Amino acid sequence: MNILKSIAFLFFLIGININFCQAQTTSKRVEANRNQLSSKDKKKQLKALRKEEKKLNKAKSKRISGNSTSAAILKEAKKHLGTKYKYGGTNSKGFDCSGLVCHAYEKGADISLPRRSRDQFKEGKKIKLKEALPGDLIFFSKNGKINHVGLVCSSKGAPLQFIHATSSSGVITTKLEDSTYWKKRFVAVRRIVKN
Repeated sequence: MNILKSIAFLFFLIGININFCQAQTTSKRVEANRNQLSSKDKKKQLKALRKEEKKLNKAKSKRISGNSTSAAILKEAKKHLGTKYKYGGTNSKGFDCSGLVCHAYEKGADISLPRRSRDQFKEGKKIKLKEALPGDLIFFSKNGKINHVGLVCSSKGAPLQFIHATSSSGVITTKLEDSTYWKKRFVAVRRIVKN
C-alpha cells in the first residue's frame, strides 16, 4: 500500500513538473511574441512621433514669426474687452488675468502657456520695460509674489498700455504711466513671441 502511495505521489510530482515546464514554455513564447510586437510597434510609434515633431516644429516656426503672430494674439484679446471677470475663467463667459492671456495665445497663435500667472512668469525671455512690444507679457506682484499678468498692446516707444482682466472691471486696457496702483506693482515684461 505504501508503495502505491509513493508511486501515486511520484506521478503527482511529475505532473506538476510537466505543467510547470509547459507554463514556462508558453510564457517564453508569449514574451517573445510581445517583444516582436513591441519592436514593430516601437518602430511605428517612433515614426509617428518624428512626423508629429516635424509638424510641431513647422507650426512653432510659423507661430513664432513676429508681428503677425503678436497681432493675432492681441486681436483675440481685444475681442474680449468688456468681458466680465471670473476667477478661474478662460472663455468669453468670464476671464481672470492669466485665463485671458492663455486664451489669447492659444486662439491667436496656437501657443499653450501655463495657466497661472506665476508659472507664465517663468516662460519666455525677460525684456526691459522700454523695449516692450505688442504681445509681450507684463507681470505684477503683491507682497513679493507674482499674481497678475497682462498683454502689452502699445508700440515700442509709445506709453506702455496693456490689456488685462481685473476683478473690478473685467477685461480692460490700462496705461501703465496713468496708474500708480499698477506702476507700484510692476515686476517685469517677458517675451514669448519673437518680434
